[in-house]
Amino acid sequence: MSGHEFEDAGSDASQEAELWRQIGSNDTRVKAEGLAAMGTLIFERGKRNGKALPFFEEAAALYEGMDDLENAAVMLLRAGQTLYWSERLDEALTSLERGAGFASREGATESEVEILHSMALIYNDRKDRTNALNYYKMAYELGLSIGHPWVRFMANDYARALRKAGQAESALEFLSERRVGAQASGDDFPLVMSDAEMAPVLIEKGEYQAAYDIALEAFKVASYVEAPREIDRTQFHMVRALNLLGRYAEALQNAEELKGRKRYRAKVKHKLRVDLEVARALAGLGDASGALEVYNKVIPLFEAFTLRELATQAAFEAAGGYLTAGNDLDAEVLLHKVIATGSSLLALESSVLLGAIYESRESWGSVVSAYEPLVSDPTNQFSLWFPSVLQSLAMAYLRLDRTSDAETAAVAVIESKVDPSLCKGDAWYVR
Repeated sequence: MSGHEFEDAGSDASQEAELWRQIGSNDTRVKAEGLAAMGTLIFERGKRNGKALPFFEEAAALYEGMDDLENAAVMLLRAGQTLYWSERLDEALTSLERGAGFASREGATESEVEILHSMALIYNDRKDRTNALNYYKMAYELGLSIGHPWVRFMANDYARALRKAGQAESALEFLSERRVGAQASGDDFPLVMSDAEMAPVLIEKGEYQAAYDIALEAFKVASYVEAPREIDRTQFHMVRALNLLGRYAEALQNAEELKGRKRYRAKVKHKLRVDLEVARALAGLGDASGALEVYNKVIPLFEAFTLRELATQAAFEAAGGYLTAGNDLDAEVLLHKVIATGSSLLALESSVLLGAIYESRESWGSVVSAYEPLVSDPTNQFSLWFPSVLQSLAMAYLRLDRTSDAETAAVAVIESKVDPSLCKGDAWYVR
């Protein structure tokens, strides 16, 4: 151990001894301050072990007893954060709700903002989009009213919550206003953050070129101001947009640049999202085996990290890759996986593909099992694939000697006008 390490160890021990003396004081305020400082010291050493919690809770109780609700609110915020890091989310929300009430009564607006934002983070982690959006909005609006230093981050959290709640237009309008304000002030960082969040909104709206353009602009500014996290975020959105535009070589090149940075190696979820885009780029470039190798790595990891939507998308895409490569057995396994998730659109499309696999094998009973649930759901009858599925089902019924069902299905196909380009030869044959 170096001389500096001995000195640091001695300093920590001395600090702890002094805090324990404060905690043992008969003066309630001195005791509360000692508990608060000790809790902070322990929390900074290890957020996830929860050892700081009793110090914060006792300090909160003492401050409340002294009718010092402002400091009680701060301690309940710290207790809530400790519970959050210990993954005790219900208890964290209870603590934070009490803290928000104290802060509001006392007019401690800065603490109230931080508590509301912490509550929003918990609801966001729980995928409770409604409550997350409400609390992000309250935190942002209150933070804006007092010029809270976190407001630039809260603005992006609020915009992201709008997008995730399905309010893409509202998110875009809000971000556009923030962007104008940032341009007027000449402050580069909020401009980069707004653009970084605007890109995925535009992607969801199907405006891929606009998303790429704004992500590229933000990437350039982030690079100039040396903001590493925003560099990665904006370039990632560039990769997504490039893949969706069919510019796979450029997407792959940008993804490889992302893979060379520290955040790719340090943040597993970020690494997985980048790797998924790599798989998509490779598939687009015709490298089926390379794409499938990456898909097979990321799918179980998406599942392990409960990134279910991405796991489902990756499984569906990989199934398509296997079908392209002529491997319907592995495709079948993945399609069953997607169907089991119940993800509405992808599950339906997977059932359509699965039935087609069974039809190619002339496994008519399996065709019926795959397609009957689709045909019996009236919400599907205006889908473009519906007449084709019904025609295949008519053929399956015929092969299984269910002639009445076959005739009914065939007639429905012949009379259908959903897909004028559909060749109805099999339906006429069945009829």
